[in-house]
Order: sequence, then C-alpha cells, then structure tokens
Amino acid sequence: MKTTVEINDVLLAMAKDLAHRRGCTLRSVLEEGLHHVLKQDGGRHEFSLRDASVGGGWLTDEARGRTMADLIHGTYEAEQS
Repeated sequence: MKTTVEINDVLLAMAKDLAHRRGCTLRSVLEEGLHHVLKQDGGRHEFSLRDASVGGGWLTDEARGRTMADLIHGTYEAEQS
C-alpha cells in the first residue's frame, strides 16, 4: 500500500544511509523499524468488542441439532423442502 508521510530530513538521511550500507531498500528499513516499534509496544492497545450477546431460546425446533454451517447457509431449509 502506498502512503505519504513527513519524515524529519536528518532521520530520513540516516535511514537511507543504513539501507545503502545494508544493500537493501529504504522501504525495508522503514518496515523493520515499524515492526520493531509495534513489537515493543506489546499489543497494549488491543481492540476488543463489547459483549453484545443475546439470551437463548430463539432457535426453532427444525434448527436444533444442526451445525452452525447449516444454519448460516440455510441448509436445513433446503432439506425440509
């Protein structure tokens, strides 16, 4: 994915120099740096959904005993026809 960011001139020059010394691309140096920072963060800002579950008792007699895949794809309806 392409994106545009503003980077301090001195920092960019240092990153370009590192890429040249390693014989790799500036992109790989920047990606490695981002991976390092994200790993260091340790996922302290994990996203979690609130519990929005509902009570039971909504399943019909025809749907009881079917697999979740059957319920999602409506397989049990086709078998009843």
